[in-house]
Amino acid sequence: PELVQDIEERILSYEGVLGIHDLIVHNYGPGRVFATLHIEVDAHGDLIASHEVVDLIEREVGSDLKIQIVAHIDPLETKDPLTIKLKGILNDFIGDIPGLMQIHDLRVVAGYHQHKIIFDVVAGPDCTHSDGEVKTLLNEKIREISSDYFCVITVDRSYT
Repeated sequence: PELVQDIEERILSYEGVLGIHDLIVHNYGPGRVFATLHIEVDAHGDLIASHEVVDLIEREVGSDLKIQIVAHIDPLETKDPLTIKLKGILNDFIGDIPGLMQIHDLRVVAGYHQHKIIFDVVAGPDCTHSDGEVKTLLNEKIREISSDYFCVITVDRSYT
């Protein structure tokens, strides 16, 4: 957990980084530590600039901590009012369900009759609900807001 926290703090200090998730540290013995993660950047920003920042993070943080880092860029919607509103609502919902920690990879796909809300939710080790129960609980809460919403949810289990 100390290495995980160090990686998080260092990466979040870089300009243009809005957040991180899905951080996994693989330790295969001395000198063989790898970290994989997703780095959230503004979906409306410059893709090449974001890629350069992530490359820099992989080199600098990896060198400083003597690990190999492989990072994936995730564009984060920062301007769409519906996406921003739904993220707030979902964060409120997960606060009511013990063991749920975070929403990420939120996307809204508008259809003619229904809006598809796609996201991942992080469930901590203390979450007693099954993945199916988590999905059902969140789907029911979203459908209370509008029957036009349909959720596609991936439950990520956190191990730290």
